[in-house]
Amino acid sequence: DMSGFGRTSLTVAIPILSCMGIQVCPMPTAVLSTHTVEFTDYTLCDLTGELGGILDHWERLGLRFDGVYSGFMASPEQMESVARCIETCLAPGGLAVVDPVLGDNGVLDATMTPEMVEKMRWLITKAQVITPNFTEVCLLLGEPYSPEADVDTLKGWLRRLSAAGPETVVATSVPLA
Repeated sequence: DMSGFGRTSLTVAIPILSCMGIQVCPMPTAVLSTHTVEFTDYTLCDLTGELGGILDHWERLGLRFDGVYSGFMASPEQMESVARCIETCLAPGGLAVVDPVLGDNGVLDATMTPEMVEKMRWLITKAQVITPNFTEVCLLLGEPYSPEADVDTLKGWLRRLSAAGPETVVATSVPLA
């Protein structure tokens, strides 16, 4: 997504990756006035209807990318588009990374629904690497959130997520006891 205000989303990723010499080809899922965590009256323009046309065009051009990275989704249908992008636009040997943006601090984001969580469980199976925060680990596994986690429990949860498909699971914001 593209957030007009806030140090998140494409406004952060594009300059960092560009400085690393990577050509960034964004396919925005939504345009928001601000990010959704600290603000409540933000505007959200859902771009679900545009994604199929973008992918059709990229496929006609024969574009292949060394990496596909997804983050915020505005609808379950967008996850179908990400999977399609991975299947048709990822170059052989490329890397598919999914950041399953669903919530934080034990709370499902206001823009997310149980249907979105279920669809994200499906999408992470298409990725080689996933980067859920601790809340998202709990949501993806259907485990209760607790602000404390012991290392053995966390390792078991990460193994369960990896068993779903992704080779690598990087958990962020983990509140270790």
